[in-house]
Amino acid sequence: LSLMELRLVIEPQAAALAAIRANDKNLVQIRNNFKEMLPKSLTSTPTMLNSEADINFHKSILKACGNLFLSQFGSAIQGALHHTIYKSNQIHVDPLFSHECHRKVFVAIEGRNPEGAYSAMCGVLNNAISDLKLKVSGVILADFSEKVQVDA
Repeated sequence: LSLMELRLVIEPQAAALAAIRANDKNLVQIRNNFKEMLPKSLTSTPTMLNSEADINFHKSILKACGNLFLSQFGSAIQGALHHTIYKSNQIHVDPLFSHECHRKVFVAIEGRNPEGAYSAMCGVLNNAISDLKLKVSGVILADFSEKVQVDA
């Protein structure tokens, strides 16, 4: 729970900053990690996302935000990040829905839409919290889903 609260505080803002500050190299890295999240298999429907690519997606956004301390956050807690993302990917009933939520984050960042990136990252984290059946106070998570629509 403590790690998810920390992620709720940091990752939506990092996504918003990445939408403002990411350079072309950052965008390519985020895009590549996003594309690698769906396993390349012969089956038509994946059963879970590629956890390593998912972790790298989040870390690449932290790096792209242009803040030294935030960019080091992903590496500093990589083990814990791996645990929550891996568990969420194992539990998630619909990996394609999760992938779509991550796509909204990428599209907002690429489209230089900080509010949309913030809102979309809140959605990704809300899904993980729901999947893990955690109870997090809404005081921490500013939910802009009613106010900001991410067009993609």
